[in-house]
Amino acid sequence: MPELPEVECVVRGLRSSVKNSSVSNITVRRTDLRIPLPKAKLKKILQGHLLTSFRRRSKYILIEGKQEQTVVIHLGMSGHLLLSSNKNSGLKHTHMSIEVSSEDKTRYLHFVDPRRFGLVTVVGTNNLDSHKLFSHLGPEPLDCANLSQHLYQRSRNKKVAVKTFVMNAKNVVGVGNIYASESLHKSGLHPLNAAGSLTQKQWQTLSRHIKATLKAAIKAGGTTLQDY
Repeated sequence: MPELPEVECVVRGLRSSVKNSSVSNITVRRTDLRIPLPKAKLKKILQGHLLTSFRRRSKYILIEGKQEQTVVIHLGMSGHLLLSSNKNSGLKHTHMSIEVSSEDKTRYLHFVDPRRFGLVTVVGTNNLDSHKLFSHLGPEPLDCANLSQHLYQRSRNKKVAVKTFVMNAKNVVGVGNIYASESLHKSGLHPLNAAGSLTQKQWQTLSRHIKATLKAAIKAGGTTLQDY
């Protein structure tokens, strides 16, 4: 499953390859994702629109559209985005293709998801934080200046294992299994230690390694299978 570093790499790739491109057309082939793919809404807010903003929240890709609407994409277990010069991706489980044009060049951004655990939906830009997909999420680890203090305070009296605690998106987003294990190992902490037993200094050390591990993974292009 693509985690925070992998999704961040996708967002950066979109910025470098299709930013300021114009959406000429959207073709929806299958709508049967875990949230039915909203064909009409996507066409309304993307077609004829210049793509100027790509960002990430947790493991969600956010693309700003017209009328203060944002396209939200989650890659699920096996989803990926394929940028191609071919109108047809050639892949069986292609749910959506976005035709983008820039500098007399036309390309297609295909959303492919064999297992259909991903999603493509539309959310009001001003309502993102309160939407059910985002309202429960904790802070971004790389953007939170006081991550250690946040985790220390939130972990007080918690008996849950520290690894489980940092993997819970309600506490902090994007610390998947691999990254949690590596960060704990580098911090000299046992993953089964109770989260509430860690001292403030231990949380400072762990938070530092969480950030460093995620940054290294982004620089390396991610850690999971390179198919996202």
